Amino acid sequence: MGVGGFDEKRSLEELVFAYEMEPGLRDVYVEGRTDKVLIEHALSAHEVRVWEDGEIDIPGDLVRTHGLDVGCKGRVATIALELESRLSDKDLLVRCIVDADCDRVLEVSLVDAKYLRYTDFTCIESYFWDATHLRKYIKIGLHDTLGLTAEEVLEKVNPILKEIFLLRVAQKHLNMGWHWVSVSSCVTTKKATISFDREKFVQKYLQSNSAWDRREDLERIVEWYRPKLDNDIRHCLQGHDLTEVMSELVKECVKPKGLGQVEIVARMLAMTIDRDDLTNLPLLSEIAGNEPLRR
Repeated sequence: MGVGGFDEKRSLEELVFAYEMEPGLRDVYVEGRTDKVLIEHALSAHEVRVWEDGEIDIPGDLVRTHGLDVGCKGRVATIALELESRLSDKDLLVRCIVDADCDRVLEVSLVDAKYLRYTDFTCIESYFWDATHLRKYIKIGLHDTLGLTAEEVLEKVNPILKEIFLLRVAQKHLNMGWHWVSVSSCVTTKKATISFDREKFVQKYLQSNSAWDRREDLERIVEWYRPKLDNDIRHCLQGHDLTEVMSELVKECVKPKGLGQVEIVARMLAMTIDRDDLTNLPLLSEIAGNEPLRR
């Protein structure tokens, strides 16, 4: 049995019944495990339960009725929409959090739901991608053996992350259902230097989707969005790309090389963030009670 006496995978009907009986329950629904553990950590003093996608049974057909893609983000957004619709007479202390991803850059209409919130930046990983948290990672996690300062890492890695993010924006804009490919095979590290073979990646990406003839379209869209990117890198990166790129750098520069495994890099970076770093920002400040609840 899960938290509150429910089975591990709860149905939407169980959620509705629970909030009808106890509208004061403070629950947060998120997309993935990293989101869950970080938000649980940040809100540990506030009697908030955090549930990740996969713990709630949301049928794909129901997601599609709201015009959403069937995936983690669509399912979490569907929870917010359904709770608002089915419990319209209540004002719940429930929040459903999804990554903004590239939606703001694309200027698409964000889903407007009473209980839905988007991350302040593109994703959860963005919250700890700055010099302050990177210094902590390099000093404690890597025992100061990377051979680069936090500022030097940001200077080298940020342009790569932005370029990959632009390609993701173009992919979303084209809306062709193309599958993404890993960036790690196109990242080269040597003696504390790092580079991204963009041409190799674009070729690999398009050819794997039998779309080499769409290269000009892809590049045209990339250049259209380039000037629209925010100067703050936290609005211009995708979490999986960040950990993949950093993994390649750490494997090259640090011993033991096991510290460069993608999952280890991801978890160690996440550990650099403190509760106040999260609860003082708009997203969690509201949930922590530092701000009035808003629509």
